[in-house]
Amino acid sequence: MRELRLTRAHLVVALQDPAFFHAVPLFRYLQPSATAASCAAKAEIANCPSCDAGWRYFKPVADAMVLMIEELITQGGKELNQLRTYLQQKKGYHIGPVTILYKSKQGVPPTKLTF
Repeated sequence: MRELRLTRAHLVVALQDPAFFHAVPLFRYLQPSATAASCAAKAEIANCPSCDAGWRYFKPVADAMVLMIEELITQGGKELNQLRTYLQQKKGYHIGPVTILYKSKQGVPPTKLTF
């Protein structure tokens, strides 16, 4: 088993994957916001291909996702197993601990979540 380290870029990829919301139903409430963020980011990238527009649109959705994961870790929620299963299917191998390093704003050290 290998440790899996995720960054905000990985979270954005998951939020753009419809399979994520089916695999982890607890996060389905974020799907409309993730879809809107994806559309807005694509529109801005079309107008400015060299701009790093995506993160700005996904930040509120990723913030909500990280808060939920943090709460699940604290409560020992079974939904973490659903998230682990989704990640294993995407990676194609059995994973050990999952660590999320998430920096919500400049000047603040990243939050480290492990489950």
